[in-house]
Amino acid sequence: MTTEWTVERRSHATDVLAAHYDLTTEATQLVMGDHMHFGLFTDKNDSLAKATVRMVDFAVAGSGLGKDTHVLDVGCGSGHAAIYLNEKYGCRVTGISTSARGIELARAHVKGRGSALKFEVADAIRTGLPSESCDVVFIMETACHVKDLGALMVESRRVLKPGGRLIVTDPVARKGPVGHFVFMLKNGPRLIPMKLAWGPGIYMRNPGVYATHALEAGFRSLEIVDLSEDVKPSADRWKERALEVRETLLQTSVGKSVLRKFTTGCDHMRFVLEQGFFGHMLLRARKHEPARD
Repeated sequence: MTTEWTVERRSHATDVLAAHYDLTTEATQLVMGDHMHFGLFTDKNDSLAKATVRMVDFAVAGSGLGKDTHVLDVGCGSGHAAIYLNEKYGCRVTGISTSARGIELARAHVKGRGSALKFEVADAIRTGLPSESCDVVFIMETACHVKDLGALMVESRRVLKPGGRLIVTDPVARKGPVGHFVFMLKNGPRLIPMKLAWGPGIYMRNPGVYATHALEAGFRSLEIVDLSEDVKPSADRWKERALEVRETLLQTSVGKSVLRKFTTGCDHMRFVLEQGFFGHMLLRARKHEPARD
């Protein structure tokens, strides 16, 4: 049985999420690190920087990245993962985000570096890229902000070349409908500070929902890896960083609000991870091409 629900019940508007990140990207980056995503910890004492880079490397492992590879980074933030992929693997990367501020920062980071890194303001389900123009679609902790997951999968397949690879990492729901109801009854208020910290429109789904939509879109060779245990220290690292950069945050227009939301939100994030309500997964798949007569 697959389960899907939303942390936020009202309809999601892309421009609301974009406005959130336009306002908070730089402050959030101070707290969550350059990559602004969960880390993959092999030791609970790993640094956040080391763990977030490890997450990227683990996600793209086996994808055959190289100088002839074109990667679409969906929800690229301020471009650090795209830059890392280009520097380590030599691949060409196009990063897209609905946040104009994020794209502005990403472009500033790569100014003068040539044409291998490109950043555009675009929607995940309407990328504007030509069909069959990418070898890899890389979606790191962005699908959870997209209401229409099926449309995201269809657009990802459209831009991929035959045999191209889809890579998705995302926070996911781990309990079924009954378990979800019981947990929400007891702990629902805990989710509010998390939503305030990580932005509006968070759609929590279990991994089966991702698999169903990927298969329906025409992907095959699906692999799902449960990373729930390996990401748990992330919440503690974010809170530690928030306190470390407190004075810097307080000097920014939104820093006081971000500091308050993250220090509270990280405590609740750690709780829901420990209780097994939320988890984290990696999905890999390939674009399937039906045999032609």
